[in-house]
Amino acid sequence: MSAERAERIDPKTRRPLAEGIRFSKDRGKYQVRVWAIGLNGEQRERSNFFETLAEAKRLRAETRTRRYPDGDMTLTQWHSRHWSVIEGSVRESTARAYERGWRLRVKPWLGHVKLEKLTAGVIEEAIAGWEGSTSTRIDALSVLSRLLDGAVRAHLVPLNQARLARRPKSESATSLRSPAHTAAEVPTLLAAIDDAHYRRSIAALVYTGMRANEATALRIEDVHLAQRTIHVRRAFSIGADSRGVELTLKSHKERDVPIPAPLVAPLTQAMAGRHRGDLVFTGPRGGRIYASNVRRAID
Repeated sequence: MSAERAERIDPKTRRPLAEGIRFSKDRGKYQVRVWAIGLNGEQRERSNFFETLAEAKRLRAETRTRRYPDGDMTLTQWHSRHWSVIEGSVRESTARAYERGWRLRVKPWLGHVKLEKLTAGVIEEAIAGWEGSTSTRIDALSVLSRLLDGAVRAHLVPLNQARLARRPKSESATSLRSPAHTAAEVPTLLAAIDDAHYRRSIAALVYTGMRANEATALRIEDVHLAQRTIHVRRAFSIGADSRGVELTLKSHKERDVPIPAPLVAPLTQAMAGRHRGDLVFTGPRGGRIYASNVRRAID
């Protein structure tokens, strides 16, 4: 009997094996070969080995494996191919957060795992081992989800398992006290900031709820003291080249926020002697206020 014909005979039952299934003497296992369309549209053959004939038949019958022959690509391999797509579809600040999440959390824990082996359970185990704040761990989960979204579109896997994984729980979820300051605490907070430039900027954040990068981009033309409103239309961000850039808002929707009475005086002082296109809040030397120099000033 020829070697090829022997491979088609089940050594346990001495019966012919089904089409697409062979017995590998070298490995002592059943071999299933599946043909399908690969990532680049080419015909690809993929071999799988099983201890039992039942497992081999089950795989042969599953259309999912036939449809996703490139699911054995590791997450790191897919990242090297798909990262430029993600980077080009998000803000520069978001791309930086995603890059850190990938480098510090996702890659060390999951980079070696094959796409087809990434289940919600595997992802949740990784999340449990990630260090950092809730927001940084959510950033890591977000970049993983975007990678798997791309893998679904490329027909590498049938489902984005990251969307099924439980999101990291916020630390505040276990606290019975609200993280917001009370009306009585705000004057005490502001009085503890010695420099008037930073004190006025912090007051705007506290009293309006603006994001720090929105207040940093605020210009004189955006503040309407007579109507007691601030028109929030832009945000400041640091680009990939470490240069500052003003962008549209994260939500892409401009909005008006009210100016409460305690904020009128700080805004009036900040705007004194300035022109329509000037920044409202600047540092002691007239430069733009960044989160980093605010922290140095008030810590």
